Amino acid sequence: MNAPARTTAEETRARIVETAEALFRRLGFAKTAVADIAGELGMSPANVY
Repeated sequence: MNAPARTTAEETRARIVETAEALFRRLGFAKTAVADIAGELGMSPANVY
């Protein structure tokens, strides 16, 4: 059985942007924190930066 494919940097970046845009629409830009984006993605805020 093959190992699962790793997520590329481009795919990760796209997920972050899509999630951020959804949160901006829901919470507003000023009320959206990096921690909110990271939490939605299940990653640490450092990974979002």
